[in-house]
Amino acid sequence: MALVALVAGKPGKSFLLSITSMVEDASTSSPPDRSSRSTTRSLPWSSHGSTRSSATTVTGQSLMEGAPMKRSGQCQLENCAQATTSRGMCRKHYERWRRHGDPNIRIKETPKQPRSTCTIPTCALPLKARGYCIKHYTRWRSHQDPNTLKHRAAFDGTCFVCGEPGPFFQEATTCIPCTYAKANQYRKDHHERLAPKERQKATLHRKRLRADVLGAYGGACSCCGETELVFLTLDHLQGGGTQHRRSLPGYGVYRWARQQGYPAGLFQVLCHNCNWAKYRGGCPHITEAKLDLHPTA
Repeated sequence: MALVALVAGKPGKSFLLSITSMVEDASTSSPPDRSSRSTTRSLPWSSHGSTRSSATTVTGQSLMEGAPMKRSGQCQLENCAQATTSRGMCRKHYERWRRHGDPNIRIKETPKQPRSTCTIPTCALPLKARGYCIKHYTRWRSHQDPNTLKHRAAFDGTCFVCGEPGPFFQEATTCIPCTYAKANQYRKDHHERLAPKERQKATLHRKRLRADVLGAYGGACSCCGETELVFLTLDHLQGGGTQHRRSLPGYGVYRWARQQGYPAGLFQVLCHNCNWAKYRGGCPHITEAKLDLHPTA
């Protein structure tokens, strides 16, 4: 210290003697006795009305009356051995104290059940987005109000697109033909993006349609009893199936049968083997004379 003082301020002889005496006194003085000093700190929950009033201070001997102090780095709450994160408590007890003022409080939270219907009190339609059904969500997206009827304020009973008097879907301002035309045009404009999804939906629709129709007519081959759905087909009892299929596109026969209410006496379920054998002259399962293709010696 004396050398620093000489370089900085170039003091006189009397000032140097005083600095030297201060350094000697500091080197010869004994350090304070820390063994008799008690470490006392207030616990954070002491001022929040907790029932654990006996645990208001931490001393060098105990946390609770008659309980030994836990080791350093361990939560100071009773029956807790988790590591300390803040204020002498583990994460769980610290969050309880921070939110509710008591580290020992226990609040049982009931999980919220997700809604499955629209949040509008008078609407029971399924959810679409933002808590609304498709109808109220469309109103909110267009007019920022799910209950608005601005889109029908100027409606005079005719289609906004073609001017025809209908027919309309519920609360629609565009007639059904124009609605379908708009949807078809949207599919054409976004064909590359929608094509995979449309194919998947069409495949699933055909499978369901076929399963419904075959199930309505028994769901099993009427000749051999085959029940595997992949092997089954719809057969015309009185013939003429080729002409009927040509008059209807795609899965038209299945669709036509469902639209007609599954008429009796017109169709039957056969497996592909029996159906082909019937076309070739008769199924071997029901013919009286069978060809012996594997004669025995």
